[in-house]
Amino acid sequence: MSEFSTVLSRFVKEKDVNVYRLAKYCGYDRANLYKVMRGERKPPSLEVLNLLCEYMHLSPAEEEILEENYEITMVGHDNYYRRKNVMKFFSDFSMTSNLENVLPTVEIKEDFEIPNSSYMLLRGNYEINSALFHIIADETKNQKGHIQILAQPEHALGNLLAMRGNTSNEIIIDHIICPDNKPEIAYSKSNYTLDCLKHILPLYNYNYDYNTWYYYADLGSLGRNFSVFPYMILTSKYVCMLSDDLQDGYLSNDPELIKMMKERFEKYRRRAHRLVENVQGEIEQQYRIMGMLMANPYPKYAFHMSPCMMAVLDRELIEKYLEPQLPQREELVKVLCEYISNLQKQDMTYVCSMEGILQFIETGIISEFPKEMYQLPDKEDRMELVKRLFDEEKAGKVHILKKNIGDLKAELYLCITPESGLLRFAVPSKNVLKDISLEESGLVSVFYDFCENLSPELFYSEEEAKRIIFG
Repeated sequence: MSEFSTVLSRFVKEKDVNVYRLAKYCGYDRANLYKVMRGERKPPSLEVLNLLCEYMHLSPAEEEILEENYEITMVGHDNYYRRKNVMKFFSDFSMTSNLENVLPTVEIKEDFEIPNSSYMLLRGNYEINSALFHIIADETKNQKGHIQILAQPEHALGNLLAMRGNTSNEIIIDHIICPDNKPEIAYSKSNYTLDCLKHILPLYNYNYDYNTWYYYADLGSLGRNFSVFPYMILTSKYVCMLSDDLQDGYLSNDPELIKMMKERFEKYRRRAHRLVENVQGEIEQQYRIMGMLMANPYPKYAFHMSPCMMAVLDRELIEKYLEPQLPQREELVKVLCEYISNLQKQDMTYVCSMEGILQFIETGIISEFPKEMYQLPDKEDRMELVKRLFDEEKAGKVHILKKNIGDLKAELYLCITPESGLLRFAVPSKNVLKDISLEESGLVSVFYDFCENLSPELFYSEEEAKRIIFG
């Protein structure tokens, strides 16, 4: 039996429903309804599903259960939970600007002292977190500080790094993580690699040159369970080894041991792959790199709640509203025009929300640019840009969501193709927009699948959208 047939049969029995009358009410063949309940036939249409819920007098919670299992049956268990996890990733993104919301609370001993001896045994979270806090604090005082981490990102270490993240020195952090390579992890109803991304994004909000690598392994293997100290944190003065349950640790300042462990870490790093990559450089260099990453023949999606104005801007408007005093303004205009020209040639589907469009009309804020780069367009030009979203050339290419997926105040921008992807998000502490490219193929695949399979029911029709926007 399918998930849907199991739940439907349970509700029919619990509500003591006459199947003949139920089928008649729904205008559905009784024999076929019995087949649906036995899992011998696919579920009926959504219209019939709504009538089933109505006749059985299901509560909102019961309707949600039936609808969820309907979708699981229609698209498959793996697909359903993978797409649901991406939806949650975007919906929760405003939370990731605060590490306390995604990582365990950290308690430390401020007056914790590391002895002069060459090693120290650590017992329990309290001692471990206190020791890590102090070695991180010590390293952030170093103008050429370097922290190397071999640990899963959900560790409270992220909060410890955040506590020392406003240092005046830009510290290099190299972080190796280990996503699970077992396909059955999908049945846990979560996507661990996506969870890893959720945990690491907040660290870009601090004054770190943060870099992530990954290698695959079976997280449930006996080899890992019998590893005494699988986690490691290295600084220039200390090495801290941690047990996999994070209850025991070993801290040492022995130079020979630190040297050996740094060599071991570099061996792992050379064999690992990038999880994500910073798109660095001046703003014009960033647009060049973004253009190259997106320049392939595959269909693409631009997914963000505010409308993609880059797709409808032109040189006249760029010249009109780009700040006159920007350094190398002429070069930036040239790069932007080239980027926009290439973007308009791409097979791109744009997904935004109605609230995002209305907010642009009201404020004139073009969220794809840092605010100091441009002057707000006047109302007439705002309306002209929105009208261009509905040009014949873009017919069927602009999809407008009825509800936001995510927070317009802390937005995550995605541009995705079958082989590459870019994420953009605001870094409040640095007042910049950060661009990172997705390097791990599983992340690229899960984001592309999500965009490609968004339900048509989430969107306004073009006629509905025009009526709301233009009256």
